[in-house]
Amino acid sequence: FSLVGGRAPVSVGASGAVFGLVGGYGVFLIRNQRVLERRGLRGIDGVVGSLMQMCAINAALGLVPGSRLDNLGHVGGLVGGAACAYAF
Repeated sequence: FSLVGGRAPVSVGASGAVFGLVGGYGVFLIRNQRVLERRGLRGIDGVVGSLMQMCAINAALGLVPGSRLDNLGHVGGLVGGAACAYAF
């Protein structure tokens, strides 16, 4: 996403992959919420809400002037992870 967005030609780090895991975990929780609750795991909505808060905080930090965080890389990882989890 960063290359297409024209912000940065190269992005270094594992944060996009971490966001991919977060996106995949969120989709897994949402799609399997009834099964997990039947097995005794409560508070799925709270966990998903916490994941969304973490994403919002990281996006806000990426908008700070002089920040070297790659928000488009994070969005790409999040969308890619969510899409893969939804597909499988």
